[in-house]
Amino acid sequence: MADETEAPRYSVETFADMARIPAEAVPRFLKELPHMLAISRPVAQIADLTGSKLTLAPVWIDDDKGQFATSVKVDGEEILSASGRIPQEG
Repeated sequence: MADETEAPRYSVETFADMARIPAEAVPRFLKELPHMLAISRPVAQIADLTGSKLTLAPVWIDDDKGQFATSVKVDGEEILSASGRIPQEG
């Protein structure tokens, strides 16, 4: 697998985005998806509680190391960008 600077990046903001992930990469994506959702859930809850138009723009990085990136947008304008690593099992 390529290092994270060379690893393919896939927007996973919509189902159509996810459908663009190559078939051979889907098992790796599915393994990391629950963690990405857990990390994103608090932003969704803030949007629900405040009625604000917060949206997430997650990017899955196919590096087999749990690397991800996301941005938070309000009315389409990016207000926060972050990246991190999903904890790897055993």
